[in-house]
Amino acid sequence: PDMFNSVRSLMWRDVGIIRSAASLQRAADRLSEWSNYVFREQFWDDAGWELVNVLCCCQAITASALSRTERRGAHFRSEYPARDDLHWRRHTYYPPDGSADEDERSK
Repeated sequence: PDMFNSVRSLMWRDVGIIRSAASLQRAADRLSEWSNYVFREQFWDDAGWELVNVLCCCQAITASALSRTERRGAHFRSEYPARDDLHWRRHTYYPPDGSADEDERSK
């Protein structure tokens, strides 16, 4: 439960409604540290696998938010307060290698 609370707190504080490149990078670094530890473990219960899935989802959200340099919906980057439909009206995806990028299919 402590790890879930730590992840929840990190995501709210650094990847929440108001984001910045610095807060997103800080969250990405911390999630990477935690994942490097957790992903090496073997789990025999549902809680362990749930933690793995939560960390994977949080990494995808953080990487996608870091790559998107605009405001979209309620979430926005403090250094990019306006929407940019010309460049960002498309999906982002998070491939297994962990590099978020814009979805080529929506160009």
